[in-house]
Amino acid sequence: MSKNYLMKEKDKNIALEAVIKDWNAFKHVDKKFRKDKSFVKEAATTRPEALQYADKSLKKDKTFILGLVKKNGSALEYADESLKKDRWGMIGDQFMDRAIGYIRIKLCMSGEPIENNSFLKTYPIR
Repeated sequence: MSKNYLMKEKDKNIALEAVIKDWNAFKHVDKKFRKDKSFVKEAATTRPEALQYADKSLKKDKTFILGLVKKNGSALEYADESLKKDRWGMIGDQFMDRAIGYIRIKLCMSGEPIENNSFLKTYPIR
């Protein structure tokens, strides 16, 4: 699907399908979808990387992010910095450990060095 098509496309289902197939497509969808909680929730639950292209207001929404992290721990990696700093108060040890574990596994599988990951540098395992 072309970038121009996604930018012009107003059909939520088509745009969501594109994002689920390739999370990078999120940066090309209509801007209204970046603010749409249901769209972002569905996209980020399947492809948490898509959250990086969501509207800043959603990435700062503590309740919204907590819901995503409960479904997929790596969503925290793409949340607003203010929520990452309050990670223990926001989601508690159980969910943070799960998020860190998920990110470490994902990095190991991808071959990316764990020590180069900015999220894990900031929030090492306790």
